[in-house]
Amino acid sequence: MADQSAAWAIIKPAGTDYLDASDELIRDNWDAIEEFARGETINLVITRPTAATVRVYADRLVLLKDDGAAAALPPAFIVTSVDVTIDITAAGANGLDAGAEGASDWYTIWVIRDTTNSLTRGLLSITFDVATGPTMPANYTYRRLVGAVYNDASSNFVNFTQRGKRVQYAASQQILTNGISDAAWAALVSLAAFVPDRFAADKPMASRMFGYADIDSLTAATGLTLEFAADASGNYRGTKLTHYASGAAWINGGHFEQELLAASPMSFSYRTTDTAGLIRANAYLQGYEIEI
Repeated sequence: MADQSAAWAIIKPAGTDYLDASDELIRDNWDAIEEFARGETINLVITRPTAATVRVYADRLVLLKDDGAAAALPPAFIVTSVDVTIDITAAGANGLDAGAEGASDWYTIWVIRDTTNSLTRGLLSITFDVATGPTMPANYTYRRLVGAVYNDASSNFVNFTQRGKRVQYAASQQILTNGISDAAWAALVSLAAFVPDRFAADKPMASRMFGYADIDSLTAATGLTLEFAADASGNYRGTKLTHYASGAAWINGGHFEQELLAASPMSFSYRTTDTAGLIRANAYLQGYEIEI
């Protein structure tokens, strides 16, 4: 209880004593407390050391109490000097929360705390529900979602590095191949294998993606364009790239950024403004920004 009390002493509202979660003041201000806890992240870094593991570092994290924890525990707990390696082939703490490993699926990454034995560990889960959270091991009463990782068709984690909210792939991922939309906004292009899904219907886990794109022109015309948008109606438009070649078969491209909506799976649209099918677009995802 001493370490819990010390943590509560740091984050408790001014003028309060050590109070349980049923206290009226805490309940009245819970949204503000939860928002504060999400923001208290210092030097979070997540890497993929091997095809089956992720490693989480952080100088400071605020974890939130699991719904199944005792009511007398404070609503948040501070952990420092976090360094945990989580293996999807293991079960429980520093492993998978429940079930067996699945290919071609996303896994959320959690930091968890056993306050009884003063242990900070990690956890992988298929759940994106921050309200209910993962299946917690015995004695683990605090948790924090810190990221997500994709397990590919060969059951290997895709290599990435996350610093704070920004995720960078080790190798660019092609998300559009020879796209031709004939001047209309294209049907949604799925990002299911490249960007993590959503918390709920109106809460995307990733808010923005970034990368680079090519325009392969088969005509001598100039001013041919490639545009990005968040949906097939052209809403929330992102980068617009223009082909300025004076001769055929030139390739022109550049960096793009695009906001993401809460569709499931995450997706985007694009438009090429040539109607004769004379330009083709290719896009490569370098990373995304995650809301955690």
